[in-house]
Amino acid sequence: MAKDRNLDQWAHPAKDSLFREKLSEVRNNRSAPEFLKQTNQKIPAAKAQKHWAQQTLTDPVLLAPSRLSAQPAMGSDDIERLAFLDPETGLLNARTFLRKLKYELKRGKRYRRPVALMLIAIDQMESVRQQSGPGGIKDFLAALADRICGSIRDVDLAARFGEDVFAIAFPETNATGVGIAAERIRNSIRCKPIANAYANFLCTSSIGIASFPAHAAEYDEMMAKATHALEMAGEKGGNGIYCG
Repeated sequence: MAKDRNLDQWAHPAKDSLFREKLSEVRNNRSAPEFLKQTNQKIPAAKAQKHWAQQTLTDPVLLAPSRLSAQPAMGSDDIERLAFLDPETGLLNARTFLRKLKYELKRGKRYRRPVALMLIAIDQMESVRQQSGPGGIKDFLAALADRICGSIRDVDLAARFGEDVFAIAFPETNATGVGIAAERIRNSIRCKPIANAYANFLCTSSIGIASFPAHAAEYDEMMAKATHALEMAGEKGGNGIYCG
């Protein structure tokens, strides 16, 4: 419950701009916190500190005096990054994104303003994974996140929604506007290779979009429509946009 209250503090209109400022500040350092790098594990934020304490008490390597003295303490930026961001891309994590999307929908209903949702998947992701190791995939996803963020506004909210799926919430954006944004993102991904340490990858994307109030009136309906639209875009051969 404490963690929920920590996230809920950003779902207040008076603090929305502060959330965006903190998000931009934390995204400047996309790397995972030091203790996650040293343990070489991906641990949910709620269990991170507990895991670290348990591992310190049981791991003979970590119990060595020289290793214990070298462990850095978690800073406030590390805690914020674990709570709100995906460590590999620096974008919002799925949990934070869903909270912000629900807030934007609630605000849209109250003030009768449009809100749009976009889901993005890379058509060649399986091939990229086969040609790249874990480090290469991380570099690829980080470069893709930068490409996406370079094609949207500061007020838009981008997230890594699944292992290979990205999501963007567009406040104050109707169906026409999100369609224009989707075409801009599709072209930015298609027209220039995305590089990692292993290769340059020419990629295309499948994009599904849905908007309030044109396509959906509720949060669950919007998510279902956008997910279906993404699936349809992929089934039609990729490199396309499908509207829910």
